Amino acid sequence: MKKKDKIKLKRLTFLQKIQELQTARKNEANDKKMIQKRNRAGPLSMNLLIDALPTFESFLKTSDEPVKQSRRRSERKQTGPKKYKAVRNQMLQDVNLFRKVLNHPAYKADPDRAIATHLQNTLQ
Repeated sequence: MKKKDKIKLKRLTFLQKIQELQTARKNEANDKKMIQKRNRAGPLSMNLLIDALPTFESFLKTSDEPVKQSRRRSERKQTGPKKYKAVRNQMLQDVNLFRKVLNHPAYKADPDRAIATHLQNTLQ
């Protein structure tokens, strides 16, 4: 066989494999769609809707509870990167905390035990 013929043959087998994969994916997608169609409920009756909706008594019970306040400004999710000043302040606080830990007598006596007790307390 010539070199060109070998290359053509390899290319054809490669293209056939790709086509087989594409048809398999299409079949899987079609199968999923058919399963979803089967699992969908038929026409809903009023009994199903009535059972799904909450009762009037449940509204009365929840109205006695205090209404939750909206999120405070500090609890809001931050968007975007932090400002340089905020990052610097956080880093300085972390450094000060680390220095306090290093100077603590319990840490100086037994560092492993101090860290273990701290982890136990935070995980509980």
